[in-house]
Amino acid sequence: MPIHSIGILNKKGELGCPYANKSYRDVNPEYGTLEDFIHLVDEIHNLEMKCIIDVVYNHTSPDSELAKNHPEYFYKKSDGSMGNRVGDWEDIIDLDYSNENLWNYQIDTLEQWATIVDGFRCDVASLVPIKFW
Repeated sequence: MPIHSIGILNKKGELGCPYANKSYRDVNPEYGTLEDFIHLVDEIHNLEMKCIIDVVYNHTSPDSELAKNHPEYFYKKSDGSMGNRVGDWEDIIDLDYSNENLWNYQIDTLEQWATIVDGFRCDVASLVPIKFW
């Protein structure tokens, strides 16, 4: 399930796309708090089920925490602005895995969630370098 907050900038439709995430390290406040999510996962485990969350490591929303704090982690178009390689998805900007500090950030994030959930579904994983995975 996608659980992360959704960006506002260039948001598609009223709800936005859950894969244009604003932060990899939080829960969408429309769903509750991190503590609420942990409680949900505990209840899922009590029912002898597993919980898998979606992660999308190819891109973020243009107003993501990473775009604000680490613009060096992003793909740049020929004019130097952040963008994406697919063109018509204006609600996302692509990450640039040539920066190994991004790798560390993403791995730390996976480790954070791995203490809570049982696994991950990696959206558009084929667009992230196989060496990262």
